[in-house]
Formats: sequence, C-alpha cells, structure tokens
Amino acid sequence: MFVLVVVQDIITIPPRDFGSENSAIIFQISKKYANRVIPKAGLVIRVHDVLYVSSGVVYPGDGSSHVTVKFRVVVFRPFVGEVLYGWIGRSSPEGIEVSMKFFEHTVILPEELQDPAKFYPNEQVWCWENEGNNFWLEPDAKIRFVVLSVTFNPRRDEKPSAPSADGTVENKGWSPMVIHGTIKGYGLGVLDWWQAP
Repeated sequence: MFVLVVVQDIITIPPRDFGSENSAIIFQISKKYANRVIPKAGLVIRVHDVLYVSSGVVYPGDGSSHVTVKFRVVVFRPFVGEVLYGWIGRSSPEGIEVSMKFFEHTVILPEELQDPAKFYPNEQVWCWENEGNNFWLEPDAKIRFVVLSVTFNPRRDEKPSAPSADGTVENKGWSPMVIHGTIKGYGLGVLDWWQAP
C-alpha cells in the first residue's frame, strides 16, 4: 500500500533559509510534492529522507540557492488484489465512488458490485438484492473492497459533462490517479452486511 520512491529534483532555497538548509530543503520538497501524484509512482504522503544535496547555484538577479536533491518519499500506491477499506461517497448509475479520507478517487463500477445489484435513482443508492433481502450501499457506509487496477492519467483532457435534464452540471473531473475496485465476493461490500446478528 505504501512504498518508498526515489526522486531527484532541483529545489530552490530562499535567502531567508540560508543557514538552515536541511530543514528548508525538506520544507520545500514537502511544499512541492505532498498530496500530489507522481505519475506511475503514486500519491505522495510525506518526505522520508534526503539522500544527496548538490552544491547550491545562485543565478544573477536571484538571491535564492538552487540545489539538486535526491530524496525518498512515501507514496500511496495499492497493489492489484489488495484489500482496502473506505466510505461510500456519491452513487450514480455508473457505479459508486469511495473515499479513503486521504484519497478520494476510487471507483466501483456496476459490474463489480455484488450480483444482482440495482440502482434506485430516486434515492441515488445501489442495492444488492440477495435471496429476497435488500442490502443497501448507502452514503458514508464503511466498505471493504479489492483493488482491480490503479490507473495514472497523464493530463487533464476530460471536459465537464453537458448539463443534464434538470439543469445541473456533473463534472466528473480529472484525477491523476484512479483506483478501480470490486466488492464481488464473500466478505466484501458494506461491513455491516457481514456482522453476526
């Protein structure tokens, strides 16, 4: 779920931070990378350590020091088949969105819900209809799911959707990293479904 990734970048240290370069470097790296997705690596959680810092270069007209830094960051990148927990967010005919509080871009498509599943448009919720019992996938319910894939999107080329019949505009938005999951299988889905009575 969490892995270390080595990154090399040029970091700018402003003159006010001269004399405390180590903490300034970590601060500038955190400012630039924390809560951002590194393509094909994952969502940066925090700086782990600094491996190398070059001598600083000061350009004419700029009092800042520019240093090449090699460092390691902790990134969130779940592996395929990993079991994760989250909370149901928005539901639509296209599936459900799951939040893990620190990562919001997890999607479970209708074909990956427990079968048979039905969407109720008036309530905007999905329901697993099993042997005459209804098991609802209600907003904010805690769920267990399995990771099917992690997709990295290199650029923002999606445009907002056109206005719907009721005049609202649904913007699915763009995310640099999307997790696709499934709740098909025993023990998966809303945790309350599997609690003993």
